[in-house]
Amino acid sequence: MRFFIAAIFSLFAFAAFANEEDHGHDDHAGEAHADSEHKATLGNVTLLHAWAAETEGSEVFVYVEIDNEGDAPITLLGAEADIAGAVELVGFQSKDGVASYAPLPMLPIAAGAELVLAPNAVAFRMTDGTTHLHEGDDFEIHVVFDAGEVAMMAQVEPEGA
Repeated sequence: MRFFIAAIFSLFAFAAFANEEDHGHDDHAGEAHADSEHKATLGNVTLLHAWAAETEGSEVFVYVEIDNEGDAPITLLGAEADIAGAVELVGFQSKDGVASYAPLPMLPIAAGAELVLAPNAVAFRMTDGTTHLHEGDDFEIHVVFDAGEVAMMAQVEPEGA
């Protein structure tokens, strides 16, 4: 159990400081996006640029930047999406040289902190979907916190983004 708790906090620390080179918000600085498509808020929590890579597979990973600009911690519980049968919060792990994602029960986000869901860190894994995602598509995702739920549009980026 001690190892599991340490692993969760390690994933949280890694995700919070994920390298912007993976797929940062600034990658699209020259593109025009309406705030409603690119940003969502729930109280003092701001979510920026939800995205997924183009795929023909049944497993899709969704990434987003989450800023807790409030004075109190919040807890990320998970997400929901109509295009998926299931959505779970997962953390990247490498065991015996094999990369995979393991389910996470929840992630706390400290007051004034940022959590970046990014490739090879923390993500929402959507499974049992019936729709293939192609570059330029978008879909609605509902991100769930202990303080409530917020809907936003996720953009589909080129494969390997």
